[in-house]
Amino acid sequence: MSQIVAQFDPASPATAFATSFNTLFPNKVGKIVVYNRSIIDVKLQWAGNTDFAPAQLATLFCISNPTTNIAWSATTTLNMSNPAASQITIVSYAPNEPIQGTFPAPLISSLNTGNSAGIQSGYTAETVQNANGGTTTFGGQTGKTTYLKAFTLSGDKAAAANTGELHITGLFNPLQGIAQDLLYCIDQTTTGTVLLQEHFDTPVSSAVGTGIAFHVPNLTGNLDLVVQYTIQ
Repeated sequence: MSQIVAQFDPASPATAFATSFNTLFPNKVGKIVVYNRSIIDVKLQWAGNTDFAPAQLATLFCISNPTTNIAWSATTTLNMSNPAASQITIVSYAPNEPIQGTFPAPLISSLNTGNSAGIQSGYTAETVQNANGGTTTFGGQTGKTTYLKAFTLSGDKAAAANTGELHITGLFNPLQGIAQDLLYCIDQTTTGTVLLQEHFDTPVSSAVGTGIAFHVPNLTGNLDLVVQYTIQ
């Protein structure tokens, strides 16, 4: 069963994670995903192995040698001003537990974001805090099509969700192979950290002039939503 085993700022880690973290593997073997939402590249060492968790990527590691603690150390700091976040989150999994997604995966929330901050030509990233229930809409211009590139939903739930669903609507183009709305499941019972990320290899388009709407019904807690989209 997956679980978050560590969260820390690599630039100023808490004492418990100053140099290492515990995998909490029941049988000392399994898999971990390191979500490095910082500008610091990190080296990992365990049971005679050495590997690398680059900044601004989610990286999957298979731990086949019996391991309890994994040591980490900072290697290189990227030259970037005003980073959006400085946090590393480690999620552990059982050896045969399926993990959704393709790794390594870019972490869009690690890009310089803000209110309509330009990321690259034609792209815009926006962020909203405290997306507790209700609907948040990004993009949408008359006569233009909004393309959803990626999003990250993260934060802490103060209580269990009455419904554990994230709805994304925008009258998506069925030619993209996407239904009228995108639906993701969020743990309905567990309080604590929420981390949901999606990156589309082919941008998903909405109808012309329609924005991208995110709706998280009945969730309590402090949630942050970062969206990258383009309007053409």
